[in-house]
Amino acid sequence: EVPYPEISLGDRYTTAQYSHIFRVLYNGTYLSREYSEKALELLSQTKFTEGIVAGVPVETLVSHKFGVKTILSDESTKDSRILSYRELHDCGIVYHPENPYFICIMTKGDDFDQLQSVIKGVSELIWNYVSEVQGKTE
Repeated sequence: EVPYPEISLGDRYTTAQYSHIFRVLYNGTYLSREYSEKALELLSQTKFTEGIVAGVPVETLVSHKFGVKTILSDESTKDSRILSYRELHDCGIVYHPENPYFICIMTKGDDFDQLQSVIKGVSELIWNYVSEVQGKTE
């Protein structure tokens, strides 16, 4: 079953819920195998390449979903044109040649370039770790 966000979460998915969604697609346990593969193929065509995708080798397939939320307001002035913060999230499956894995990174801050950089950096760290661990087990 695909989870629906709790009302208390403000209609937001958690990293655990995203993990579940991608797991049922990867394993073909919610949709048929054919439709699960089609969904993952579509997610691999996501145009956002500055997050998870930027942290793995260019030839690596990544099926992912990203989201951006911008909060505009300043409580002291009630001016809705002032940036309060942004959220940038990127979650998906990285098809490492030896061991595909799920990754979900959710960020919040006022510098969008920095948020992208953080996601890229974490993605690169995880890629390197998975590659290193795979090399030790062979």
